[in-house]
Amino acid sequence: MLQLDEFQALKCAELERLEQAAAAAAMKVSRQTFGNILASARRKLADAVVNGKALKIEGGPVEVVRGPCGGKRK
Repeated sequence: MLQLDEFQALKCAELERLEQAAAAAAMKVSRQTFGNILASARRKLADAVVNGKALKIEGGPVEVVRGPCGGKRK
């Protein structure tokens, strides 16, 4: 299961191509925390792809935010 903060970290890093400092600021977390969240998300994503598993995103209601990965971490 991919948590919403992990989903948001993937979006910031991989789709928006933000550097860690900017992505961490957008998520309102430290760079260290952003790196930990992103590493966890990448492990889960890789496991799902490599092992043919379903990927479930959970953690509350999803709010679509336009722009460089804005939003608040829950």
